[in-house]
Amino acid sequence: MMTTTTATTVSYERLREVLEYEPSTGIFKWKVDRIRVRPGDIAGKRKKGGYVEICIDGKGYQAHRLAYLYMTGEHPVFFVDHINLDRYDNRWINLRAATNSQNQMNTPKKSNNTSGFKGVSWHRSEKRWRADIRIDGQKVFLGYFDSPEDGHLAYVSAINEYHGQYARSA
Repeated sequence: MMTTTTATTVSYERLREVLEYEPSTGIFKWKVDRIRVRPGDIAGKRKKGGYVEICIDGKGYQAHRLAYLYMTGEHPVFFVDHINLDRYDNRWINLRAATNSQNQMNTPKKSNNTSGFKGVSWHRSEKRWRADIRIDGQKVFLGYFDSPEDGHLAYVSAINEYHGQYARSA
């Protein structure tokens, strides 16, 4: 989900007025008295999809995006990526700004994967393992291999070269 700063978006000042963020735990706590909430209470609820949502002035915000605002003073331009893929883990060390392309690089192996290795699949007509990588949204063929392990080595080499810090090989 990409959001932009608008008049209805919480400001840095308002965020710091109502919430306290602990970067080492990723937990937000209320600083104000509200209905059913006291200062010091943990803010937010885990929503479908695993993200924590915090309601400020009647509008819901994803906690990882609020953490970025709290720590930098600016709204994230595009995405805030969870490095370890755990959407509930909002520790500052686990968050980083990302473009859509970078955010897509940091994904786990697909659940329907049959090779056991990310980026490697069986190519029926060639009767060999095929390795591919996505670069700027385009699928790039890396080659055919006799074993899924060899295909994975090619994949890991390519993601380290093209994806850098956003590379995820498993």
